[in-house]
Amino acid sequence: MKHVFISSSSRDREVVQRMVRQLEGRGIVCWMAPRDVPPGANFGAAITEAIEAAYAMVLVFSANANLNAEEIKKEIVLASQANLVVVPARIENLVPSDRAFRYELSTRQWVDLFDNWDHGVDRLAAHLERVKPGAAPAPGAASPPASPSSRPTTIPLPSRRWLMAGAGAATVVAAAAGAWVAGLVEGEASVGGLWHSDFGPVTLVQRGTRVTGAWQQQHGIGQIHDGTFDAASRKLEFAYTQTWNQANGRAELTLSPDGRTLDGTWRQHSTMGSHTGRWLMTR
Repeated sequence: MKHVFISSSSRDREVVQRMVRQLEGRGIVCWMAPRDVPPGANFGAAITEAIEAAYAMVLVFSANANLNAEEIKKEIVLASQANLVVVPARIENLVPSDRAFRYELSTRQWVDLFDNWDHGVDRLAAHLERVKPGAAPAPGAASPPASPSSRPTTIPLPSRRWLMAGAGAATVVAAAAGAWVAGLVEGEASVGGLWHSDFGPVTLVQRGTRVTGAWQQQHGIGQIHDGTFDAASRKLEFAYTQTWNQANGRAELTLSPDGRTLDGTWRQHSTMGSHTGRWLMTR
């Protein structure tokens, strides 16, 4: 039986398992690693065979997928070779910074799950049923009414300026397209999305006043947690950790009136002592 291949970051396992349970509860057969890799099977071969036997791929997109993209990019290539329908499902409100992701997904339709989960899963399931081999629309059948938060949309992506960071050569977004920026700062101020900084690309995920995220630099990935954003004062404060030097720190930044810049200071304690400095992010 043809199935839907689920491509995701292992760090999002709990959220992905929840999504798969709901899809399978609607009669959509899913294949996901490591759950469906046969005992003793070669992991890479099992994934390749599963993609070749699928009729669609759901790419679960998140900050983790954005920053740890190598395996997912291989799966996207295999899906393209197998002529699969690829449906990106966002579980966080952000767009790709990785160049290969942006190329592959710039014209595809997204389904958002992060704001209205159940409605988003309904939309995703309805779309997968429509592309299923041999599926025919029932007379008079209609998809669930789209809400602004879960309607499939083509996400405008950032422009293609790149910064080569020494031997690490990390590619990051240097400026956002005008329509994308306008959408982020329209109405109440928001800091969610992708940012460029001297420390590498930064992904911020905002839910209400709470902010989490991560950034990638030559030494590894830093984690942002316990963040809060006050839209009235435009102040962002968060704690962060860096595994490569066992650092713990805090940052206090201010969002510019046009929503394009976060500027402030950081301070941290690590194995190399205590330090402070400036942290400037732009989009």
